[in-house]
Amino acid sequence: MGGRSKRLDTVQGLDTKTKEYALTFSDTGNIMTAKEYINRRAALVGQAMKINKKFFPRCVKAKLRQIARLENEYRGVDYETRKNELYKEWFN
Repeated sequence: MGGRSKRLDTVQGLDTKTKEYALTFSDTGNIMTAKEYINRRAALVGQAMKINKKFFPRCVKAKLRQIARLENEYRGVDYETRKNELYKEWFN
């Protein structure tokens, strides 16, 4: 409960014809396909773009943290590094 469960670091192929892949979330044990990842990321980016970052910068940063967390879970990129990259992209 307090810690992370076993993490699947490699991509497992579900269907070689459609090239869909899945990773296991370490938190929930759910499986996400590439299509689901793309849809979830697109939804988060859309939500972040709708927020006026001049007046609500903390809300935009919260969405960027969610995007970084999603990328960390799916692609295995470092959360802190990706979060800082997103901050620089959106606020510079």
